[in-house]
Amino acid sequence: MDQFFNYKELLNGFIKSFITQAPKIFLIAVLSFAAVHFSKLFTSRMEKAIKEDDELILAERRQRARTVGGIMHNTIKIVVAAAAGMMILQELGIKIAPILASVGFIGLAFGFGAQSLVKDIVTGFFLIVEGQYSVGDVIKIGDTGGLVEGINLRVTTLRDVQGVVHYIPNGQINMVSNMTKGWSRALVHVGVAYKENVDRVMETIRQVCDEIKADEKFAPLLLEDFEIPGVESLDDSAVTIRVMVKTAPLKQWDVMREMRRRFKNRFDEAGIEIPFPQRAVWLRKEE
Repeated sequence: MDQFFNYKELLNGFIKSFITQAPKIFLIAVLSFAAVHFSKLFTSRMEKAIKEDDELILAERRQRARTVGGIMHNTIKIVVAAAAGMMILQELGIKIAPILASVGFIGLAFGFGAQSLVKDIVTGFFLIVEGQYSVGDVIKIGDTGGLVEGINLRVTTLRDVQGVVHYIPNGQINMVSNMTKGWSRALVHVGVAYKENVDRVMETIRQVCDEIKADEKFAPLLLEDFEIPGVESLDDSAVTIRVMVKTAPLKQWDVMREMRRRFKNRFDEAGIEIPFPQRAVWLRKEE
């Protein structure tokens, strides 16, 4: 019974403290909300404040600012929430010193058992500081590739072309291939039949490239002139010619689709054969 009354007294004391300290608790909550809101406003303004004449450099810097700003905002939210919680407990008459000591002890034990987590955080820190990739980049980590939807100190989030989301711990990242860092390249290999005149084919390709360059829709996506190095390889059934052009980030796939479409239509008009594997079967009659 004594124990019951002790709990009851503790509960009554807690309720009384909450009522008497309600204005302070409300003020702490309001200030915490304001701090989180201000951090979000600051990070968004930080992205908009970046000025640069070169549009590619501007897009890259804003992309990186968006990534760093998101991490800053999430970190501030955690710190503010922890600080506000401690202050509210103190206002309610609950001693926080034992809680802090327990948290420190638990953190020490957790550190020994969570070395992989520490590795994730350290790797994530250097990934962000070095700017190896940012939100909006298309990268490949190992055998997994996709659009970077999120990056924090622990994990990188990718969404592939099929819409599947991949969560990759930063500590497992050994090599990153960034396909949209600063600029991209549209690369198309065109195969034609051996009977075709290679010089004629390359001239036809050049005409198509000039038409794409003059197109109002695709001209802004091209950063340099088209390059046609020449015959790339002599394959089993085709002569392969390489065509490439430097494009704005993320725009190489749009340019490559248009190149293939126009090459096919123009080759059909010019009577240039695009070969495909064929198999001839001879039936021998037994006498």
